[in-house]
Amino acid sequence: MIKLDHVCVHFPKSSGHFIFKKTYQQILYDVSFDVKEGECLGILGESGSGKSTLGRVICSLLQPFKGSISIDSVELYTKRGALEPGTLAVVFQDYTTSVNPRFTVRDIINESFIVLFRRTGKCIDVEQEAVRLLKLVGLDEEFLYRYPHQLSGGQLQRICIARAIAVQPKVILFDEAISSLDAHTQVQVMDLLKDIKKQYNFTYIFITHDLPSVTYLCDRVLFLYKGRVEEVIPVEDMSHVTSDYAKSLLHSILDINM
Repeated sequence: MIKLDHVCVHFPKSSGHFIFKKTYQQILYDVSFDVKEGECLGILGESGSGKSTLGRVICSLLQPFKGSISIDSVELYTKRGALEPGTLAVVFQDYTTSVNPRFTVRDIINESFIVLFRRTGKCIDVEQEAVRLLKLVGLDEEFLYRYPHQLSGGQLQRICIARAIAVQPKVILFDEAISSLDAHTQVQVMDLLKDIKKQYNFTYIFITHDLPSVTYLCDRVLFLYKGRVEEVIPVEDMSHVTSDYAKSLLHSILDINM
């Protein structure tokens, strides 16, 4: 479903010493991996490891200066490499700024229905389908005409998940999507994501710095360190990691939990 080959990303940086020569700071180094259809791949790394940059590349928001990426056999960043609207949906960490505060829940979900109509031409009963999606994410239809400020963090993130599902994507990328929630709500949302994935056979990319959530939700985990892929391994085999970084990260988390 998703394939990255030797992706490199750098950004220009200012330099007081070389006025006529551009210098660059490299963020991603030769990143290669693939994600199978229906799989949940966790991308795990500390702050500054390049996770968010990698997410932007996958979402077609940041073109790499080297390498290639394809989603559903469409090679991005080429003349004919535009994904159909709604192929990939994103659920962000900051749910408060990812919705319009003046929109009701109905309006928020309807944004995806508009994208879906442009792709398929299919007319949707907004009220009926929005209520169905609310029930899917564990909310009653009474939430339909509430505004974001009238919702808890967990409820609003569920609305963002419903909006992502509404566009009928093939891939959903979660960028630190549960890190702002309390522990109890995190488990509830991850259980919800498991059920939805099983029902729709979605492909997930789950970007996080939190190892327990990866072990709870993901099929495989990719360890990213300073812009490089250190190791990719099935979650059930994590006790057998071989890279020094993966070992140190696992040990540090185990020590904290003890």
